Amino acid sequence: MSTIAYFNGIIAGDTQLTVAGQCTFGVEKVGRTKNFLFGYAGSLAGMPRMYDWVRKMELAWEIEGWHFATPPENMGEMNATVMLVDRGGKVWILTEDGGLQQIHTDSYAIGSGEAYALGALHVGADAVDAVGAATRWDINSGGLILQASFSDAPFMPGKRG
Repeated sequence: MSTIAYFNGIIAGDTQLTVAGQCTFGVEKVGRTKNFLFGYAGSLAGMPRMYDWVRKMELAWEIEGWHFATPPENMGEMNATVMLVDRGGKVWILTEDGGLQQIHTDSYAIGSGEAYALGALHVGADAVDAVGAATRWDINSGGLILQASFSDAPFMPGKRG
């Protein structure tokens, strides 16, 4: 799976992909649109649909103000979770059952390394260091740690300027 963490305006994620016990690296799981930071943890097969949903969220925001786009169909089959952070620092989680839940905290983590990252955040780590802590202990998280913030130009994973 993955580790995605958010704290103080920065979202960070690992770049490891594990398929059938084999690890590869370089998968970008965090990104930024004009109005959102986001991170993806879950099955590679669901990634394109999740990014399409993030794009729809951006359009819904631009056209209608704060409004959530309909989550992708068959979320449960995708085995995925998305973290979305708006410019006001509100953290939202799109869960496997298609539910959208606001997390009332200034830091959060998702993915297989969630517990490690949350522990690191709790004792004062920033988002990048929290993901780093998770990659140390979670066998499904690893590789380089990428980050995004609102000071970056907007980008989708794999399409950095």
